Amino acid sequence: MLKRKSRLGALPWIFPALFMIFGFVLWPAFEMIRTSFQDVSTSGITQGWAGLENYKTLLANPDLPAVLIRTLVWVVGIVFFTIIISLPLHSFSMQSTQDAKSFAGQSLFRGLHQLL
Repeated sequence: MLKRKSRLGALPWIFPALFMIFGFVLWPAFEMIRTSFQDVSTSGITQGWAGLENYKTLLANPDLPAVLIRTLVWVVGIVFFTIIISLPLHSFSMQSTQDAKSFAGQSLFRGLHQLL
């Protein structure tokens, strides 16, 4: 009969990841949403509850469509150019060191590439 290992045995391995997801993704997202419903002064002091008034002001702003379009162009452009640049670099760096096309410092480049 097979022994069942406790599922808690994996907790030390996944806790750091869960902690970082909570601390760097979920908590800031929660705070951003919570703050969006508050009336905050220009100096950053919370002056009470604003409800949906902040969203009404945002949606009434005539600059919003232009900002959204520029944001979309920026995001798509960054992703596109990141892929266009990174794929050839990866291919170039992963060539065999026995190959005639290998270059001095290739191991250093591979190490830096793995870190980034």
